[in-house]
Amino acid sequence: MLAIASAACIISGVTGVPTWKPALQRDTAGLRQLKTHDHYNLGNQTITGKCAGNTKSSEDVICPAEFVRIENKTGTDVAACCERCMPMTFVDSVATCTACSGEGSDKKCTAAVCAVGYESYNAATQTCSKQAAGSSEVTASIAISGAVDSQTFLAQVQKEMPEGSKVEIESFKMTAEAKTGGIPGTPADFGTPAAPTAQLIQFKDGLAGVFDGVSTTDIEIKTITQEASSGRRRLQSNSVEIDYAITSADPTAASSMAAKISNTTAFKTALATSVNAAGTAAGTGLSLDSSKLASAATLKTEVKVKVVVPPGKSADAATSTLKDPAKMATVANSAAVAGTPAITAVSATATVAAGPTQTLRPKDAAAGVAGLSSSIALAVLAIMTL
Repeated sequence: MLAIASAACIISGVTGVPTWKPALQRDTAGLRQLKTHDHYNLGNQTITGKCAGNTKSSEDVICPAEFVRIENKTGTDVAACCERCMPMTFVDSVATCTACSGEGSDKKCTAAVCAVGYESYNAATQTCSKQAAGSSEVTASIAISGAVDSQTFLAQVQKEMPEGSKVEIESFKMTAEAKTGGIPGTPADFGTPAAPTAQLIQFKDGLAGVFDGVSTTDIEIKTITQEASSGRRRLQSNSVEIDYAITSADPTAASSMAAKISNTTAFKTALATSVNAAGTAAGTGLSLDSSKLASAATLKTEVKVKVVVPPGKSADAATSTLKDPAKMATVANSAAVAGTPAITAVSATATVAAGPTQTLRPKDAAAGVAGLSSSIALAVLAIMTL
């Protein structure tokens, strides 16, 4: 079972006690679905000191998420008994090798990393579907001068791709570069970003409190500068301007943050309320007057998308569209977060990879065909001994 267990694993849970079960087999030569065994007791024989299958199940080693237990091996700890889940040994005989990053209430994987040559993980079936032979994969990193809703952007990109293409977002990050002035005090009252005073900590806590899904770890304070008096706005007699950045990789929290910070009047009111409340709770003295604040923010979104172009369709056409600044600006504006400024600039880099072929694990790749044949033999032997 070692060859199959190491090659095809679905590890469940980063919470609770991890378990594992073999994946469904795909080989047409007769490989069947493996059964999960809790014990390997032969008659009344006592088994102990094994990675799994001990007479006392409490002695079985429990592997962490993203690792698979090595069956039928002597060992009593994670180092000896657990191996990181890697791409399958051979794609024709095992469905997939995934590393779960979440677990649902029904104990099924809610997210997973698919092996090379496979498309997105399907939580309903707990499988990664194989890409069609001859398909191409385009990966693009897109920088947008504004805020976009991730799912709307995905749908708009899908419309622009060759028919039959599949698009997914691999990563998403939104940043608000902002400045808030009219804050009473001098730079000395706030310290530095590296050595903040209680007032700067209060400001940061209050700023995070304005937004849902944003914490102080998502906020970077850049500079605190003294402001000069100006007749154009009602500055405090001694006031500073704080330059900061808020970054979120959570699409929902990012969209909410962008909408709130773009509504300047409402944002200043919310900021003053939240900062003052944070001061009351902490017993510090910073007090903001929303009518004397001045605030401005610039938004940017970074998205990485993957497009699987089906056989017979042009990957070059997909690449050309993704790298077209005018076309992607139109796409981005169609997905802009309501209430945020118009998007004027989009840039992207894109690369094309050929469709999948047979995928081997690193140790098997060096062995070539001999390694592949050996893996198949071990897999069949493991099943015959069940």
